[in-house]
Amino acid sequence: MVPEIPGVGIILLVSVDWFIGIARAFGNITGNCVAACVIAKLEKDQNEQQVHEILSSSNIKSVSFASLTSALKNVSHGSAEGE
Repeated sequence: MVPEIPGVGIILLVSVDWFIGIARAFGNITGNCVAACVIAKLEKDQNEQQVHEILSSSNIKSVSFASLTSALKNVSHGSAEGE
């Protein structure tokens, strides 16, 4: 005989898993953003003044992708061989 699987238990498990998945995705995105900022800081590949202006802006709608990407300096890192 195959035991009957309770429907309420399955619904509870699926709903809790959905919330855990959202929390996991938020943690991954936050971690990736922090890692990118740390690496840019270590490589001296960001404009500190412009980053501060963007982060202190009270109107988040005025911040565009172009202004975020222009905060990175145009730095020539050389080739993969280190030339």
